[in-house]
Amino acid sequence: MGKPQRGPVSIRLTIDGETEERSYEAKGISNDGPAIDVWRKPLSPGTHEVKIDVVTGPKATAQTWQGKIEARERRLHVVTYDIADGFRVE
Repeated sequence: MGKPQRGPVSIRLTIDGETEERSYEAKGISNDGPAIDVWRKPLSPGTHEVKIDVVTGPKATAQTWQGKIEARERRLHVVTYDIADGFRVE
């Protein structure tokens, strides 16, 4: 009997039709904590179509956020995700 471990969380980020993917490992000594990280992506000024897919496990259905972001110089747009609350645009 072993201690439970969390699998990696996969993120697919699509901006204007171009997709990138990253995987984030669970934190903690035993890999049983949340997967926490920041993905910064510079955008040229203007309107961008953005889609974010979060897959929390090998059998999990992707949770998706999709929308438009009006990028401006020296401005950050933040989209956070929490498994209990879903996506939040800040």
